[in-house]
Amino acid sequence: MPSRPREGKFPIIERERVADRVARDLQAMIAAGRLRPGDRLPGERQLAAMMRVSRASLRAALAQLKEKGLITAVHGGATRVAAQDEGAGPPPPKEPTRH
Repeated sequence: MPSRPREGKFPIIERERVADRVARDLQAMIAAGRLRPGDRLPGERQLAAMMRVSRASLRAALAQLKEKGLITAVHGGATRVAAQDEGAGPPPPKEPTRH
């Protein structure tokens, strides 16, 4: 956590929202390749428990990542790591399959 100097000997410790920390950690996992494009994230309840944060904090973190175009989420469905060229928009239409 960053700190800044103070007039005395001791630094002032900056506060950080839990959601910001969760978003930063997940973004670091994506950048490091631990979460790759197309990977499905665990469900909200499970992921919040795994990270030991509230569901509200997790939801706020996921909203940050979605806004940055790093994940895609379908209401009531899966949350996935976005492909690098997807951006924040909806996924492209699927090509029809030929038999």
